[in-house]
Amino acid sequence: MDLTRKLRYLQSQTAPASDSSKNNAQHQAPLMALKEHFDGRLLYPEQPVLLLEHHKIVDGMPTTLDWYWLSKGEAPHAIPIDKCLFFDLETTGLQGGSGVYAFLAGFAWFRDDVVNCRQYFLPDYGREDRLFHDLNQWFQSFDYLVSYNGKSFDLPVLRSRFLMNRLPLELDNKPHFDLLHMVRRVWKDTLPTCDLQSVERRILGYTRTDDIPGAYIPRAYLDFIQLGRVHDIIRVIEHNQTDLISLPRIASVLHNINRQPHAALNDTDSCMALARSIYPMHDALDFYLLMERNVQVARHPDFLFYKSMLLKRNKRMQQAYDLWQQLFHHPLYSYRAYEETAKYLEHHIKNHKEALQIVDRALDQLAIQKEFGYVRGDLIKKFVHRRNRLLKNLKSGLNNS
Repeated sequence: MDLTRKLRYLQSQTAPASDSSKNNAQHQAPLMALKEHFDGRLLYPEQPVLLLEHHKIVDGMPTTLDWYWLSKGEAPHAIPIDKCLFFDLETTGLQGGSGVYAFLAGFAWFRDDVVNCRQYFLPDYGREDRLFHDLNQWFQSFDYLVSYNGKSFDLPVLRSRFLMNRLPLELDNKPHFDLLHMVRRVWKDTLPTCDLQSVERRILGYTRTDDIPGAYIPRAYLDFIQLGRVHDIIRVIEHNQTDLISLPRIASVLHNINRQPHAALNDTDSCMALARSIYPMHDALDFYLLMERNVQVARHPDFLFYKSMLLKRNKRMQQAYDLWQQLFHHPLYSYRAYEETAKYLEHHIKNHKEALQIVDRALDQLAIQKEFGYVRGDLIKKFVHRRNRLLKNLKSGLNNS
């Protein structure tokens, strides 16, 4: 029996005589059709909420997740994957705000090689109170929260709904890791967009078929409530289930990148996007020394420059100086390399004469560019100022070479 015939049958079997009871039955029949389709079960009979559970074996997952670099220190140590609660909501609006209702709350956790999914479908408004009480108790089983764009959207929506039910949100007490932020640090320059489905195609090698577009999801729920249509809600539930299964897998890929970026990333642009993102961290040099095992990355001028500045930050001046020499002829970094070299020679080596030679090389190059119309007045002014100071020091006999 197909879904449409099942729905008609359920309506005919449950429809009583009175008009008010008939309306209740018409709302109940679509819910019963969903229950049967997904083999779910109803919670809280007086105001039913549909619970759906799904389990999928996923091989090759780590027992802990290490995101130290990709989270920019937000995850200071590896965390047990079985203590992570992954979550994703489907809502009546796409922009967030206090009026947005989360009609489908999906949660997943990984244990014993299995991704376990638990989805709560609210078939109408005003059915949150008992569910939220029970969820708060269940949330205590986990230590960490993981989402995809959840910091900006899902968690604020959930927090707002709990607040409207005069309840605290237990999840607010847990560290929350948003995988979207980590994904952007790696692929923002190589993917046209970092939405979940683009990332699935890029890093999981998975393309969805017949997936309902996110923009249609609020309409699907409205049609379910007003018209009893279940077909699109089935697609919404399947969409959410796919989201939930993808989250632990993406988390695992990011873990591998964090541990072995030189091996896990196969394109220079992604490597450099991550390297630039990590550069401000106080111990970023450790990451750069790990990343340079990738020969192509180690030769990239961006990498050479950022590494040189990290070496300078760590007072490893001779090594930084050696890298600046390699950047003299690179158009993007030549003047920074000249400037840093001149500073090093003047202030650390105290060789004002050689520092002056470097400054003159920079000014000669700027003069040539000026002839072709590339005027860099700010740079010229900076190097002229340094040259005048070096000449003054040389005349005062401060040079020790």
